[in-house]
Amino acid sequence: MPAGCSFQAGIVSGELPPAEDQPPVHRLTNLKDDRASAWLTGTARGLAATAGRALWAAWVALASLAVIPRIWYLWHLSVPAGRYHHAPEYRAPRLIAFTAFVAAILLFGKVKGAAIRLANRVMLALVLRAVRRYALPIDELRRMDELPEGQLVSLVGWVRGRSYLPSSPDGKPCVGVALECETRVVRRWPVTRRPRAYLPSFLFAFPFTQRYPRLVERLHDFDLADEQGNKIPVLAAGARVIADGTVTPMGREPDERAFLASLDLPFDVEPLRRGLCAIHDGDPVLVVGFKTTIREGNQPRPAMASGPPRPLLLYPITLSPPRTTR
Repeated sequence: MPAGCSFQAGIVSGELPPAEDQPPVHRLTNLKDDRASAWLTGTARGLAATAGRALWAAWVALASLAVIPRIWYLWHLSVPAGRYHHAPEYRAPRLIAFTAFVAAILLFGKVKGAAIRLANRVMLALVLRAVRRYALPIDELRRMDELPEGQLVSLVGWVRGRSYLPSSPDGKPCVGVALECETRVVRRWPVTRRPRAYLPSFLFAFPFTQRYPRLVERLHDFDLADEQGNKIPVLAAGARVIADGTVTPMGREPDERAFLASLDLPFDVEPLRRGLCAIHDGDPVLVVGFKTTIREGNQPRPAMASGPPRPLLLYPITLSPPRTTR
């Protein structure tokens, strides 16, 4: 294992508190400051950030279409300045320039949020690639007793809840949830407060909505079970639920309202229902973390936990329905 993936032994020690006395871990995170990036090196983080900058470069290319037709005609076709806008050859480029200008203005408020989401998706893909390469896969949970403290391990099993969230989005007992949100801030363009003499006054009254993607997570400690019935505790402190492409549909309207109210979101944070992932009792998951030892009663038990600054990663597994043959 490379030095960047090692961890000191003894992450967690002491007795595990009773499940009914332990509240769920509640966290609201900006996707720009995702904790999962701690699994990557500086070069990999820069590669993920480049994906977001590429989206900004595409917006700049779109905005440049508003001025390129005029420059191209002036310098290459030598159209007189006084007859420039009346030239028949300029009608099509003028339409392109006007369309590009309007599209660039309308998309400006959405580009930043889209760039953050794109960079986060690339970062999570690189994290999954790294943990698949360096984590030790364990098929049987009883082998955890043989591993040293701080060993990076990946486990696949079924969730067995110790306690459940008070409200569930679909009415089923739920161990944890991850819900994408966004903060919408209304700004005005340009950002300067002093009007310039060469700019029209209506530009200072042009509002646009700036979107900042965020993620809210609530997660209880739970047990991970294998096919033989062996169980191992998974500690939720510092964990990161990665639900890329996994969507849980909302239930009835009363359940949905109670669930959103239980998240205790700030007033300027709007939940996105298309980005909801719920972890139910019995769901298959992939857990990547570090081995530690806890005490239940007087008996030491191996467990999975985060290794600061690297969070424990929890990947819900979506099982496709079996194919039917005629």
